[in-house]
Amino acid sequence: MFVKAYNEVMADKERLIADTREVITLLTDTTALESKIQACRSEIEILSGLVQKLIKEHASSEEGQGEYDRKYSELNDRYDKAKEKLEVAEKEKVNKLVQALQLNLFLSYLMKSDQVVDTWNEELWMFMIEKAVVQRDKTIDFFFKNGTVIRK
Repeated sequence: MFVKAYNEVMADKERLIADTREVITLLTDTTALESKIQACRSEIEILSGLVQKLIKEHASSEEGQGEYDRKYSELNDRYDKAKEKLEVAEKEKVNKLVQALQLNLFLSYLMKSDQVVDTWNEELWMFMIEKAVVQRDKTIDFFFKNGTVIRK
């Protein structure tokens, strides 16, 4: 069944190559994520400065401990949220770049692969297939690494 799915997806090899290149381009454009990461870093830097300022002011003022604790806790919560947003954005950027790398490997193998095969090829399976899912009706969904799904 894999051979049939492979041959079906390879029937329009040039379109498959073009589509894969387009996805790689989208994945490697991390401009928006980089801006978000920089904004988070700036926010963290500002919040760190505000905490330091609060500590210095508290050391030399008559302000009560309760008010200081409230302000400190508020700044600390904002810092934690900003740090979490930064970590999410950085992880998203890394994930996109890893996906792009995997698709580049897929693309390079795709470009040198035969358009039609008539026998099982383990190397093709390894480079082309993300996973295969057997359905209750005994059909199999082949998930190619570029996102294409073929049911056989």
